[in-house]
Amino acid sequence: MKRRLRKRRVLKWIGVGLCVVSGSIWIACSIFNFGYAGSQIGALFSNGSMQIVWETNEEPDGWETWPSWPGSRRSAIGWPSVESYGESLLVEVPLWLLFGFPAILTILLFRMDRVADIKCLKCAFVFAGLERCPCPKCGEFT
Repeated sequence: MKRRLRKRRVLKWIGVGLCVVSGSIWIACSIFNFGYAGSQIGALFSNGSMQIVWETNEEPDGWETWPSWPGSRRSAIGWPSVESYGESLLVEVPLWLLFGFPAILTILLFRMDRVADIKCLKCAFVFAGLERCPCPKCGEFT
């Protein structure tokens, strides 16, 4: 039981960390566009979405940052898409998915601890704020 609670606690804080990181990227890419251009793969964060390109056939440039122009903003509320351009493959993932999925799982993990009350094995009395032994309702030692 203790091992499961410890594992759940670690998963909760990993989820909080993922939410903070992905939420920060989501906010940052609404203000700035930033990306990475490598020899085989490229990644672009802009307008609330992440785009990954395989087989770029470009010279590696590393990381770049530039401001997001107000007229170029488009909504990235849609669903993920995959497109092919010759030898290149473009995968676009809206960042709300990368933020929302860990957020929902983290909320569920925090709720699981609140719902899991310790109960008496004989009469199902809830020990909310009480010691476990003995049960005040039936006298059973648990």
